[in-house]
Amino acid sequence: VVANEVIAVLFLKEPFRWRDAAGLVAIVGGVVLIIVAVPEDPVDLNAVVLQREYYARPAAYGYLIGLWCAVVLFLVHVEPRYAQKSVLVWLLLCSMISSTTVIAARGFSSMLTQAVGGDCAGAHCVGDELFPPCRLTLAHFLFWVLLAIIVTTAIWSAYFLNRAMMIFGNTEVVPVYYCTFTLASIVGGGVVYREFSGMPWQQWLQFLAGVTLAIGGVLAITSGRKQRHGAEGGEEKEVPFRLLSAEEKALELRRQRRSSAAPVAGPFAAHSSFRRDDRIHTDFR
Repeated sequence: VVANEVIAVLFLKEPFRWRDAAGLVAIVGGVVLIIVAVPEDPVDLNAVVLQREYYARPAAYGYLIGLWCAVVLFLVHVEPRYAQKSVLVWLLLCSMISSTTVIAARGFSSMLTQAVGGDCAGAHCVGDELFPPCRLTLAHFLFWVLLAIIVTTAIWSAYFLNRAMMIFGNTEVVPVYYCTFTLASIVGGGVVYREFSGMPWQQWLQFLAGVTLAIGGVLAITSGRKQRHGAEGGEEKEVPFRLLSAEEKALELRRQRRSSAAPVAGPFAAHSSFRRDDRIHTDFR
């Protein structure tokens, strides 16, 4: 994040304020507090454990259903109206989708590690059941479902991140996305994989302090900024990226057809038009 700020200011000549510096420090400090506060879960995750102990819990699939309802709400109502007015719209949308990538990647990476580490070498017992080689990892359908989710959501989230960078500056996009992505990923992992269970109150205070500090940094960076597509000091306006509506596409298509269907001027058309223009100017005089 710090390297991006330096590159954007020195090489891309993007504006940088003292408020941005304070917000950047607050975001980095808040994210560090959040990461340190959340404990690690050393449990080895295979397909059976993931299905029975994690993904089948009401809190897990309830959170995922609510998350994707929020994504649909953003796509239908929020993005068409406010995406080019606030950097948070595309970045929150990207972070919610990316948090699904992180949730799927944790289960997939654990299963892949066990497959390489010896799951396919012989049969394994989970609880009272005996599973044949690779049945807990590579030969289970959940392994490939998680891989498909990772690829799909990673490409989709990158699309919205690129759209945000086309409209807003890197000094604004990168630190805000760093905060929203980390926060969404940790909350999603904490709910689905029960990382918040058993946390003492000291760690909860540290977690809430990190969230407050990170949100304060985001507000400091995003507030008080001028629109990049506005002209200052007589400079040329920078037209923002915008998708054409159906009516605008039809008008543009008709304009192109009229221009292509215009008759080609003959060798004396220019001379006659000049003489006609001369008569018009004479009448005005």
